[in-house]
Amino acid sequence: MLTLCAPAFGFPLYRYEYSLGSFLTVFNQTLNTSKKDIMLENRLHNVIEALTFDIYSYTCLGLFEKHKLMFSFQMTIKILEGVRMNCC
Repeated sequence: MLTLCAPAFGFPLYRYEYSLGSFLTVFNQTLNTSKKDIMLENRLHNVIEALTFDIYSYTCLGLFEKHKLMFSFQMTIKILEGVRMNCC
């Protein structure tokens, strides 16, 4: 997600690099802690909601304070774009 939002920061991405290992740690934790459901569609919705929040929280831990608002805005735009694409 940070890679998708990074161009708005206006500086090189090397300041903020997250490894695949870090993502997988957050992903696995989210799978274990997100709300369980018998229905696959409901389970996927729960995992997506929880993963979005967990990735946002994890990423914000490593951002400079002055970049958090821009990241939040960019992530919101990307989420809304995804919702719009799924609706229409």
